[in-house]
Amino acid sequence: MGDMLNRRMKSIGSLIVLLLWSMMSPNTAIGSITVTARVDRNRVTIFERINYSIQIDSDSRKIPEPSFPVFKGFRQLGSPRTSSQMSWVNGVVSNSQTYMIVIEAREEGSFTFEPAKVVMDGRVIQSAPVTVTVVKPGASTPDGDDEGGMEPDVSSDRLQSLFLQTVVENETPYVGEAVRVSYHVFTRVSIRDFGIQDEPEYQGFWVEPVDLPAQTTLHSRTIQGIEYGEASIHEVVLYPTVSGELVIPPLVMVFQIQDRRQDPFDNFFNSPFRSSVFGTRQETRSSQTKIIHAKPLPEDGKPLGFSGAAGDFKLEASIRNHSVKVGEAITINVILSGNHGLKTIGSPVPPELPKLKVFEPKAEDAVQDPETPGWWRRTYEYVLVAHEPGELTIPGFSFSYFDTETETYKILKTKDFSVSVAPAPAGEQPLSYSSSGREMKIFNIDVQYIKTGNNLKHQVPVYSNKWFGIAMTLPIIIVPVILLIDSRRRRLEGDSVFAREVRARSESSRRFSEAVLACKEDDYNRALDAAATGFSRYLADRLGLPTGGITWNSILKEIDARSVKEPIIEQVKDYWQDLETARYGPVQPSPDAVGNLINKGRNLVDKLEKTRMNPKKGSANKRRAISR
Repeated sequence: MGDMLNRRMKSIGSLIVLLLWSMMSPNTAIGSITVTARVDRNRVTIFERINYSIQIDSDSRKIPEPSFPVFKGFRQLGSPRTSSQMSWVNGVVSNSQTYMIVIEAREEGSFTFEPAKVVMDGRVIQSAPVTVTVVKPGASTPDGDDEGGMEPDVSSDRLQSLFLQTVVENETPYVGEAVRVSYHVFTRVSIRDFGIQDEPEYQGFWVEPVDLPAQTTLHSRTIQGIEYGEASIHEVVLYPTVSGELVIPPLVMVFQIQDRRQDPFDNFFNSPFRSSVFGTRQETRSSQTKIIHAKPLPEDGKPLGFSGAAGDFKLEASIRNHSVKVGEAITINVILSGNHGLKTIGSPVPPELPKLKVFEPKAEDAVQDPETPGWWRRTYEYVLVAHEPGELTIPGFSFSYFDTETETYKILKTKDFSVSVAPAPAGEQPLSYSSSGREMKIFNIDVQYIKTGNNLKHQVPVYSNKWFGIAMTLPIIIVPVILLIDSRRRRLEGDSVFAREVRARSESSRRFSEAVLACKEDDYNRALDAAATGFSRYLADRLGLPTGGITWNSILKEIDARSVKEPIIEQVKDYWQDLETARYGPVQPSPDAVGNLINKGRNLVDKLEKTRMNPKKGSANKRRAISR
């Protein structure tokens, strides 16, 4: 009974306090107010992003919005985000409003932002100015750092308790060599959720995402005498496509931080049943910019047919049948293994075989190599067809790459195969094969002659004919169809998003037709560009994205937010990666490969036409929980 009485007394007291507050604190009351402007870092590099925030503290229930300064030397990203907190303790109102905006450094130098201002009851209250120094990437900070490039020049306790770091595995790779980039979080607070707000666009790289475990585990690490929990929360593998100085831009992430707050009414009533509640606040953090220096591959000793592979690889092959007949397929499986990058390089080169027809290989998806941890393997199926009988020797397949350890070119070669080709049986039509290596069987079709007769059908009245009834009901069907067509026409004229979605297929067909025409004119670069434009514009039209300034990352983010099945999303990503490899890879693809890419794009558009792309309910960035 005593516990119940205390809880009731507390509830009645809370109600009385709220009523007194509403009577004593009208909306027009003006009291003390302070304005504080700050940045999470005072020293950054070009293209790095920081958080500029304005905090307004007042004893008034109503706080006006502040005016932001002009960020000279920086670019503003998005609109300000706000958070507020209000409390009432011992008759005193405490109201705090925070406005935060992300800005990106664009010029080198020292910049002083003018004070933030708030106008309240005719008075102008302003903060102190804020100074930020922007240096070139790679420049050292004023204070040294004792462990792995941490950022010691933090400006607030919140940033010291939570920050991101970009870790680059190799800052001086060769063109085409894998560079593993991981983004680590260092925290001294409890993180409930996190998600990517702005993923970098890696210019000059071919990007391969890395799948991390769904459950992220923190590991303890001490930095400058302070213990942090550390975890890798986002990873990619980058392959430089050009040599020179390349920028790895920062990753911007949003964290949901868990706070423990006390109930203000506990102190007011001096209740023995004090309780604490959990609250959350949102914090945004950005990693630092990194610079790598990609070295060009040497021209001296570069083998013929080199596909741009750099790293370490191995090659093996097996044959499915050693004895065939003329016209039957000889199947050879070639397995290429290596440390990443199998999608960025060309397939193993088949030998010169004048007596055999060699078709374009069928490549399977890259999978982890069970025999070599950390390596991946990919299987290529080659189809060869013999047109003459006899004993054949098929020389081994070859693959050349640049060994980054020894800094020399190497050529791998599989073993030779012996095949016995027997003549086709007399009178048997041999199988023929399409350009993809699939069988095309030939059938003999007999002519079916028309049989004549003297029986004539008895004529029946017109109204008894079924076509008469159909003709009479046509107006009932045609009128609604005309109304539907007119309604669709009006919607096409008034709804540009719907019109783009309807015309997406025809526009992509036109682009792919341009690609086919360019192939016939032996202009394969123009053909690949037309195919890429047709595919990306199709997706932009279907998803309702603006045609100006569209990026592939924006398209992928929009697809992930739609109710599209995962296999189709993977097919879209794989096709775009194949296009990027063909367009920007170091080796010019063959005419057959370009033609296959165009046909693959057309088929994928046909499949997407049958796919619904409705937004997911409550779609948001994918997030993963952190556990200690």
